[in-house]
Amino acid sequence: NTTVLQGQICEGLSIGTDTRYQIQIGETIELGCRSQNFGHRYDTIYKVGDAVYVYWDNENARILTH
Repeated sequence: NTTVLQGQICEGLSIGTDTRYQIQIGETIELGCRSQNFGHRYDTIYKVGDAVYVYWDNENARILTH
């Protein structure tokens, strides 16, 4: 199974090999997302306010509370 959520970029930080995004989902949920900068992904840079879809395979999900 795959989970798909619609959200909006609220912060983006490029740190060389990765870009880290904070994504607002609805009114109360904020997700951290890491995108590795290589190949075609290096050309895909989202800006604050961009609408995005976040998805993952459920078997690979980990919930971190702290």
